[in-house]
Amino acid sequence: MVFLSHGHPDHLGGLVTADNKPTYPHAQHFVLKTEFDFWTSPNPDLSPGLASAELKKYVLEFAQKRFPVLKDRFVRIDDGTEFTPGFRAMLAPGHTPGHSIVDIQSGSERLLHIVDLAHHQVVPLQKPAWKPIPDGDPEPVAQTRQRVFAQIAQDRTRVFGYHLPFPGLGHIRVLGSGTVDPGMSTEVRI
Repeated sequence: MVFLSHGHPDHLGGLVTADNKPTYPHAQHFVLKTEFDFWTSPNPDLSPGLASAELKKYVLEFAQKRFPVLKDRFVRIDDGTEFTPGFRAMLAPGHTPGHSIVDIQSGSERLLHIVDLAHHQVVPLQKPAWKPIPDGDPEPVAQTRQRVFAQIAQDRTRVFGYHLPFPGLGHIRVLGSGTVDPGMSTEVRI
């Protein structure tokens, strides 16, 4: 089973081999419909992002070359779908239109994989309204970060982040000023 959070090269790239075949030919692949539809539409609009034209072109061509290879393997799911027991996809838009995070639960334990909501251990956490270049649409992602990080801090949900320093596991807490603490490494639980 494969879950694709979004169509950026560092997440999509390993799903297609160098000879343009599915890396996991027998796996069931899941992706939010919103994300799939964006990258497979005739003219995905990358204009809101702050990346250079060259980077936007690279990301678009990368996705448009790989999504067709996997088209028949993807199960397109809705926001909130439990795609396998204990794993629920949650829309967290802005990094890409259908960027999703994964809520993982087992009994009373919970882990939230925040994927690229924090694609750096400091800036997106301390300044969620800032507009980093990797984000496809800076306004919605700032709102998503503020909403999700505040909820994580309030609930004391353990988080995992794909781009955070090893082990990328910990908690987020709100500082007195209302900003979110980048102290993932100070609260690591193994």
